[in-house]
Amino acid sequence: MREYRQAFFKQDFVMSYETTKSMEFEQRGTGEVIHMLMNKEITIVRDPDRVEDTESWRPVHNTSLRRFCKKTNQGQTPTSYGYPVTFNSAEELSTYLQKQIQQPER
Repeated sequence: MREYRQAFFKQDFVMSYETTKSMEFEQRGTGEVIHMLMNKEITIVRDPDRVEDTESWRPVHNTSLRRFCKKTNQGQTPTSYGYPVTFNSAEELSTYLQKQIQQPER
């Protein structure tokens, strides 16, 4: 798990919140928040307000995505949601963060 955290730290993210099921990272400078869910596969969840062209993406609803917008899924109360991206290795995650996440201005 340490190598996955390091991928975020290399891209100027800091861990801002942690539960037993997820970690929340916030990028310095841009304020972008990304959650990493600890499942069998490593999955990050992007903020719906920061992802473009979400028509082909399937949202994931999770109460740990506390800073993301909410919408009703299957229950009666709105739940936070975001768009997931899954990785097989820390290297894949690092490459994705480097290429897909806007870097803070220096």
